[in-house]
Amino acid sequence: MTLQQLLDRHAIHRVHMSYSPAVDRRDASLLRAVLTSDACISDDPTTFEFRGIDEIASRFSRLHRYRNTAHYMMNTTFLRIHGDEADTEIYALAYHQYPDEAPPEADGHPPQYLAAIRYQDHLVRRQGQWKIQRRLLAVQWTQGQGIRVKRPA
Repeated sequence: MTLQQLLDRHAIHRVHMSYSPAVDRRDASLLRAVLTSDACISDDPTTFEFRGIDEIASRFSRLHRYRNTAHYMMNTTFLRIHGDEADTEIYALAYHQYPDEAPPEADGHPPQYLAAIRYQDHLVRRQGQWKIQRRLLAVQWTQGQGIRVKRPA
């Protein structure tokens, strides 16, 4: 492996690790630092698709409805770099806690939602910076009271 390949892998890893605090802090400037201006985020199967950094940032601001969120990017990364483009697959756990005023769960605690997610990303290097251009989000499993996603039969 060349030095440039190692530097690219490290830079892409930093992009992935910066995404979680951007989401959890609802930090639009950090989100813009990891996504291209023409980025697209969608799920599989497609029930939503957000196009462009402004729409994505606007949609992510809706996370304020949760009391807390915590997105944990796992260390399982599949990476293929080809020039100024890269394709990755990374696993994550996304934890959401609803506000105190939400109807409590049976144990009396605020409702919570946990999702195991697989992100399939296409990244590009522009002006020396790696950023996510396309993110496909595949929910592997969920637990708790969460967003209900209609899945085909």
